[in-house]
Amino acid sequence: MANYYYGELKLTGPQEALDKLAAQLERLEECCWDFGDADPDYLPAIFADYPVEQGVFSDGWNAKPGSLELYTRGRNCLGDEFAAIVCKSLGLNGALSVEGEEDDVYEFEFTGNEDVPSCKLRELDV
Repeated sequence: MANYYYGELKLTGPQEALDKLAAQLERLEECCWDFGDADPDYLPAIFADYPVEQGVFSDGWNAKPGSLELYTRGRNCLGDEFAAIVCKSLGLNGALSVEGEEDDVYEFEFTGNEDVPSCKLRELDV
């Protein structure tokens, strides 16, 4: 099993939800740089009630009308549970493609109906 996984999460759905996620990712980075109390790329920190500790980090994102691509880096995890929680929590659909250090490839599809908790976005004031 690889230690690091690199993924691309392609999200689609209501533009309002995509915009909300993009704004949350920007605020997370700004807050972390301003206050220095967390890694600015630690993705579960966008949620106030994320259920488990997971090593899922951001390698950037690209927002376009109708979609958002989130580039992930996982430490000892694929990031599929994080992706499922994002989709369920924000009412989005997603496709996650992940590659491990040994060129192993994993593909996941999400509809927002997965058996994972729905989480609330964290209040982030910059």
